[in-house]
Amino acid sequence: MTDHPTREALDQFIRGELEDELAGPIERHLQEERCFPCLMTVRGMMAEAEPELAENIHRFIQRTDLPEAERDESLSAAVRQAERRGAVITAERAFGPELLAEIERRSPAARREVIRTAERYQLFGLAEHLCLESRGAVLRNVANALELAELAIEVADALDPRIYIARFTADQQALARAVFGNARRVASDLFGAETAFQQALLLLEHGSQDSLIRAEVGSLLGSLRIDQCRYREAAVVLHEALDVFCSCESPRDEGKVLMKLADAEGYAGHPERAVEILDQALPLLEEAGEERLMAWAHHNLTDWMVEAGQALEALARYEKARPLYDRHFQEPALRLRQRWLEGRIYAALGDAELATTAFEEVRASARDRELSYELAMVSLELALVHLQQGHAGRVQDLAEEMTPIFRSHELHRHALAAMYLFRQAARAETASAGLVQEVLHYLRRARNNPYLRFEPSARWG
Repeated sequence: MTDHPTREALDQFIRGELEDELAGPIERHLQEERCFPCLMTVRGMMAEAEPELAENIHRFIQRTDLPEAERDESLSAAVRQAERRGAVITAERAFGPELLAEIERRSPAARREVIRTAERYQLFGLAEHLCLESRGAVLRNVANALELAELAIEVADALDPRIYIARFTADQQALARAVFGNARRVASDLFGAETAFQQALLLLEHGSQDSLIRAEVGSLLGSLRIDQCRYREAAVVLHEALDVFCSCESPRDEGKVLMKLADAEGYAGHPERAVEILDQALPLLEEAGEERLMAWAHHNLTDWMVEAGQALEALARYEKARPLYDRHFQEPALRLRQRWLEGRIYAALGDAELATTAFEEVRASARDRELSYELAMVSLELALVHLQQGHAGRVQDLAEEMTPIFRSHELHRHALAAMYLFRQAARAETASAGLVQEVLHYLRRARNNPYLRFEPSARWG
């Protein structure tokens, strides 16, 4: 339809008084023709009609003494009204990008205030869009991801209870806080992340008990538990999420959760199990058409193969995945990770020359881009190669080149303490392959966890 529906038609639509053949054109006007004025009008009518919806539900649930026909009519009316409200929320989703663009044109200080005061931004669909945008931005720009998640919380908390059913509002409020907690995790604020997730879990108890929402929150919580080195707890929540995604036949979500489960197992000291899990994830990601995630899954699988002592198998997997690397690892940071993995494979195969060349390239790139954590880790990889070749003097040279690492604000104090122990041992010519491996394994687990202490074995202490 090209003309706007009348107010009377919109009112009948939201009250469930129109048959499907008459309601359909209004749904299309809201969803396909994307009429924002009519959307805002019908939202106001939803608020006015809310007592009627609540009464229909109450009559059906509580009034068992009503004649059956009257109870059935109450149920039918409630279902029709709920369907119309669902159609309005579907229409809201289409406006998420442009409403976010409007908000971002304001100063950062004004964005949250305008959400609190302007009804046009208090949309369920906008809260959903902000959560999606935050999750997409978290690895590219964590500061942006944090702001988007904070805005999602503002929108979710401002949702009108007369328009949106309270249980579904609680679901969205929980998801927004879980997304905020995920961004806090990536920013290495594990305390803030834990607080956000505890709030999310409490809100879920008041929510609709929707298994998919709970699985989404559980999947994000699993990532936090991994960074907290609480691997057993991570496995529990991730398996619960996996069961839901399996039952919903969502191969993309299944594959993503399996990738996290592999990390939980690998960091817990079971790299062989991580390899098995990633082998399960790859067909699912292929089925979902998620080539970029497939590239990451292959990358992680090869890395865990190296950890498991399967160097030849790792080389074969890496060669198989080269076309995926060529298509999806174009950014300099990803190229660095690829070259780093090559060095690890060469080192595991015993080819010190190729491993050294690869690690030196990664060190130079990390130094130029001031990536201190990467510089520390790849320096340890290189030190391990030198030690295995009996070149203690080169390890001393590496230790003396680490001044930029100790001046960096990127390494937290426990990570700096671990690197300081290595440097002192190298200077005293007492650094061993065992010590270097312990520090390296610690740094792999402690990247986002500033609270994780380095506790060297007694023989290195």
